[in-house]
Amino acid sequence: MKKSLLKSFALVFILLTSACAQYDIKPSSVSGKAAEISQSEDIVLINIPSHGAIPDNIAILAGGGANSKLLRDVLQTAAQTGNDVIVVTSSNPALSRTVISSALDDDGKFTAKWLIYAGDRDYSDSLKKQVEKAGMRYGFIDLATL
Repeated sequence: MKKSLLKSFALVFILLTSACAQYDIKPSSVSGKAAEISQSEDIVLINIPSHGAIPDNIAILAGGGANSKLLRDVLQTAAQTGNDVIVVTSSNPALSRTVISSALDDDGKFTAKWLIYAGDRDYSDSLKKQVEKAGMRYGFIDLATL
């Protein structure tokens, strides 16, 4: 019984810690790469903060929470503020992927011209399809290479 309980606890611990922060974000490097991709200097860098494994997993399960709504608002009002390029990143790529995906689920009218995901290559293809379907150009920055 104790062995089974210990194994269950170990499995839960591994699952909870698997979404821990993986990257040290260098804003100047990310912004510079985004400028190269988009050929624009009008860039907004949104860094979704990681709060550790458990809070990040809760936010992921909640579809990005308030961060998704904020990103949706930014994407919808980008033209009014003169910012054509939105870059989204996080030290936890699964968190930023969830925030982007949830923000785009709304089928809203987005005025941003570019959405650039700075994160993990594993999430890039599915995000690319979703961003392009929403009418924006897509860019990707692999944080593993910065």
